[in-house]
Amino acid sequence: MNMDDVSLRLEEIKSILPKGVDPKIKRFHSTVPFKIISIRDALLHRLVNLGDEAVMLHGHQSLIPFLLTVRACLETAALIFSLNRYIESALNNDSLDQLTGQLQRTALGSRNATTGFDSVNILGAIDKLEKLYPGIRKHYENLSEYCHPNFEGVLCSYSDLTEENEFSYMLQAERVKIGEAPLKIALISGLHAYDCARANYKKLVEHYYA
Repeated sequence: MNMDDVSLRLEEIKSILPKGVDPKIKRFHSTVPFKIISIRDALLHRLVNLGDEAVMLHGHQSLIPFLLTVRACLETAALIFSLNRYIESALNNDSLDQLTGQLQRTALGSRNATTGFDSVNILGAIDKLEKLYPGIRKHYENLSEYCHPNFEGVLCSYSDLTEENEFSYMLQAERVKIGEAPLKIALISGLHAYDCARANYKKLVEHYYA
Protein backbone atom coordinates (compact mmCIF):
# COMPACT_ATOMS: atom_id res chain seq x y z
CA MET A 1 0.00 0.00 0.00
CA ASN A 2 1.56 3.31 -1.12
CA MET A 3 0.41 6.79 -0.14
CA ASP A 4 -1.92 7.00 -3.16
CA ASP A 5 -3.59 3.79 -1.97
CA VAL A 6 -3.92 5.31 1.50
CA SER A 7 -5.69 8.35 0.01
CA LEU A 8 -8.08 6.16 -1.98
CA ARG A 9 -8.87 4.01 1.05
CA LEU A 10 -9.60 7.09 3.14
CA GLU A 11 -11.96 8.42 0.48
CA GLU A 12 -13.81 5.08 0.48
CA ILE A 13 -14.21 5.18 4.25
CA LYS A 14 -15.32 8.82 4.28
CA SER A 15 -18.18 7.93 1.95
CA ILE A 16 -19.61 5.50 4.52
CA LEU A 17 -18.75 7.27 7.78
CA PRO A 18 -21.66 7.09 10.26
CA LYS A 19 -23.51 10.41 10.48
CA GLY A 20 -25.11 9.71 13.84
CA VAL A 21 -26.55 7.06 16.17
CA ASP A 22 -29.72 5.28 15.07
CA PRO A 23 -32.63 6.48 17.30
CA LYS A 24 -33.83 2.86 17.52
CA ILE A 25 -31.05 2.30 20.02
CA LYS A 26 -33.33 3.87 22.64
CA ARG A 27 -35.28 0.60 22.74
CA PHE A 28 -32.55 -0.89 24.92
CA HIS A 29 -33.05 -0.36 28.65
CA SER A 30 -29.35 0.35 29.02
CA THR A 31 -26.88 3.05 27.98
CA VAL A 32 -24.18 0.49 27.13
CA PRO A 33 -25.11 0.02 23.44
CA PHE A 34 -25.28 3.79 22.90
CA LYS A 35 -21.92 4.32 24.61
CA ILE A 36 -20.24 1.63 22.50
CA ILE A 37 -21.54 3.00 19.20
CA SER A 38 -20.89 6.66 20.01
CA ILE A 39 -17.31 6.00 21.19
CA ARG A 40 -16.53 3.55 18.39
CA ASP A 41 -17.80 5.80 15.60
CA ALA A 42 -16.26 8.97 17.04
CA LEU A 43 -12.89 7.20 17.13
CA LEU A 44 -13.33 6.20 13.48
CA HIS A 45 -14.12 9.82 12.54
CA ARG A 46 -10.97 10.89 14.36
CA LEU A 47 -8.83 8.23 12.65
CA VAL A 48 -10.06 9.22 9.19
CA ASN A 49 -9.69 12.95 9.89
CA LEU A 50 -6.13 12.47 11.12
CA GLY A 51 -5.31 10.14 8.24
CA ASP A 52 -6.58 12.74 5.78
CA GLU A 53 -4.43 15.45 7.32
CA ALA A 54 -1.41 13.14 7.42
CA VAL A 55 -1.68 12.46 3.69
CA MET A 56 -1.88 16.20 2.98
CA LEU A 57 1.12 16.97 5.20
CA HIS A 58 3.08 14.15 3.57
CA GLY A 59 2.38 15.67 0.17
CA HIS A 60 3.72 19.00 1.40
CA GLN A 61 6.73 17.24 2.97
CA SER A 62 5.83 18.95 6.24
CA LEU A 63 7.98 16.67 8.38
CA ILE A 64 7.21 17.30 12.05
CA PRO A 65 3.46 18.05 11.67
CA PHE A 66 3.18 14.87 9.57
CA LEU A 67 4.91 12.71 12.17
CA LEU A 68 2.87 14.28 14.99
CA THR A 69 -0.30 13.41 13.11
CA VAL A 70 0.83 9.86 12.37
CA ARG A 71 1.52 9.31 16.07
CA ALA A 72 -2.00 10.52 16.85
CA CYS A 73 -3.30 8.02 14.26
CA LEU A 74 -1.49 5.18 16.04
CA GLU A 75 -2.94 6.25 19.39
CA THR A 76 -6.44 6.36 17.94
CA ALA A 77 -6.06 2.93 16.34
CA ALA A 78 -4.87 1.57 19.69
CA LEU A 79 -7.97 2.92 21.44
CA ILE A 80 -10.29 1.35 18.85
CA PHE A 81 -8.44 -1.93 19.41
CA SER A 82 -8.82 -1.57 23.20
CA LEU A 83 -12.55 -0.85 22.83
CA ASN A 84 -12.98 -4.05 20.86
CA ARG A 85 -11.08 -5.99 23.52
CA TYR A 86 -13.40 -4.57 26.21
CA ILE A 87 -16.43 -5.82 24.28
CA GLU A 88 -14.82 -9.24 23.73
CA SER A 89 -14.07 -9.50 27.44
CA ALA A 90 -17.69 -8.70 28.34
CA LEU A 91 -18.81 -11.51 26.04
CA ASN A 92 -16.24 -14.03 27.25
CA ASN A 93 -16.84 -13.30 30.94
CA ASP A 94 -20.62 -13.03 30.53
CA SER A 95 -20.61 -9.78 32.51
CA LEU A 96 -21.04 -6.08 31.78
CA ASP A 97 -19.63 -4.95 35.14
CA GLN A 98 -16.15 -4.04 33.91
CA LEU A 99 -17.33 -2.83 30.51
CA THR A 100 -19.32 0.06 31.99
CA GLY A 101 -16.26 1.52 33.72
CA GLN A 102 -14.05 0.92 30.69
CA LEU A 103 -16.50 2.77 28.46
CA GLN A 104 -16.63 5.70 30.87
CA ARG A 105 -12.85 6.00 30.91
CA THR A 106 -12.61 5.75 27.13
CA ALA A 107 -15.32 8.35 26.57
CA LEU A 108 -14.61 10.76 29.43
CA GLY A 109 -11.02 10.13 30.46
CA SER A 110 -8.75 13.16 30.77
CA ARG A 111 -5.44 14.17 32.29
CA ASN A 112 -6.48 17.63 33.42
CA ALA A 113 -9.29 16.61 35.81
CA THR A 114 -12.04 18.14 33.66
CA THR A 115 -14.27 15.07 33.83
CA GLY A 116 -13.33 13.20 36.98
CA PHE A 117 -12.27 10.13 35.01
CA ASP A 118 -8.67 9.10 34.39
CA SER A 119 -7.73 8.65 30.75
CA VAL A 120 -6.83 5.28 29.27
CA ASN A 121 -3.11 4.53 29.46
CA ILE A 122 -2.12 5.00 25.84
CA LEU A 123 1.14 3.05 26.14
CA GLY A 124 -0.82 0.15 27.58
CA ALA A 125 -3.16 0.35 24.59
CA ILE A 126 -0.20 0.48 22.19
CA ASP A 127 1.32 -2.59 23.87
CA LYS A 128 -1.93 -4.53 23.41
CA LEU A 129 -1.90 -3.67 19.72
CA GLU A 130 1.77 -4.70 19.54
CA LYS A 131 0.76 -8.33 20.18
CA LEU A 132 -1.26 -8.35 16.96
CA TYR A 133 0.98 -6.03 14.94
CA PRO A 134 4.59 -6.53 16.10
CA GLY A 135 6.70 -3.43 15.70
CA ILE A 136 4.01 -0.86 16.51
CA ARG A 137 5.57 0.02 19.88
CA LYS A 138 8.93 0.73 18.20
CA HIS A 139 7.25 2.86 15.54
CA TYR A 140 5.46 4.78 18.28
CA GLU A 141 8.67 5.38 20.21
CA ASN A 142 10.48 6.57 17.06
CA LEU A 143 7.64 8.96 16.22
CA SER A 144 7.70 10.29 19.78
CA GLU A 145 11.36 11.25 19.41
CA TYR A 146 10.42 13.49 16.50
CA CYS A 147 7.32 14.83 18.23
CA HIS A 148 9.29 15.97 21.29
CA PRO A 149 11.97 18.68 21.06
CA ASN A 150 14.72 16.06 21.33
CA PHE A 151 17.63 15.62 18.91
CA GLU A 152 15.45 14.01 16.23
CA GLY A 153 12.74 16.61 16.62
CA VAL A 154 14.99 19.67 16.41
CA LEU A 155 18.56 19.54 15.05
CA CYS A 156 18.04 16.30 13.15
CA SER A 157 14.94 17.74 11.48
CA TYR A 158 15.78 21.41 10.99
CA SER A 159 19.52 21.59 10.35
CA ASP A 160 22.28 20.11 8.23
CA LEU A 161 26.01 19.61 8.74
CA THR A 162 28.06 19.02 5.60
CA GLU A 163 31.29 17.03 5.32
CA GLU A 164 33.07 20.41 5.26
CA ASN A 165 31.55 21.19 8.68
CA GLU A 166 29.25 23.81 7.24
CA PHE A 167 26.19 24.15 9.44
CA SER A 168 22.90 25.43 8.08
CA TYR A 169 19.22 25.43 8.99
CA MET A 170 17.34 23.24 6.56
CA LEU A 171 14.18 21.21 6.96
CA GLN A 172 14.99 17.55 6.29
CA ALA A 173 11.77 17.04 4.36
CA GLU A 174 12.77 13.67 2.93
CA ARG A 175 12.44 12.20 6.42
CA VAL A 176 8.66 12.12 5.99
CA LYS A 177 9.29 8.53 4.83
CA ILE A 178 9.82 7.64 8.50
CA GLY A 179 6.10 8.02 9.06
CA GLU A 180 4.80 6.18 6.00
CA ALA A 181 4.90 2.66 7.47
CA PRO A 182 3.33 3.55 10.85
CA LEU A 183 0.58 5.54 9.08
CA LYS A 184 -0.34 2.51 6.98
CA ILE A 185 -0.23 0.26 10.05
CA ALA A 186 -2.41 2.70 12.02
CA LEU A 187 -5.07 2.75 9.31
CA ILE A 188 -4.99 -1.00 8.68
CA SER A 189 -5.07 -1.94 12.38
CA GLY A 190 -7.59 0.75 13.29
CA LEU A 191 -10.02 -0.22 10.54
CA HIS A 192 -9.64 -3.92 11.30
CA ALA A 193 -10.33 -3.26 14.99
CA TYR A 194 -13.35 -1.13 14.02
CA ASP A 195 -14.81 -3.96 11.93
CA CYS A 196 -14.23 -6.39 14.80
CA ALA A 197 -15.87 -3.97 17.24
CA ARG A 198 -18.93 -3.76 14.98
CA ALA A 199 -19.21 -7.54 14.82
CA ASN A 200 -18.71 -7.97 18.56
CA TYR A 201 -21.19 -5.19 19.31
CA LYS A 202 -23.80 -7.16 17.38
CA LYS A 203 -22.97 -10.29 19.39
CA LEU A 204 -23.16 -8.33 22.65
CA VAL A 205 -26.59 -6.90 21.80
CA GLU A 206 -27.88 -10.35 20.83
CA HIS A 207 -26.48 -11.85 24.03
CA TYR A 208 -27.63 -9.24 26.55
CA TYR A 209 -30.54 -7.39 24.96
CA ALA A 210 -32.29 -9.76 22.55
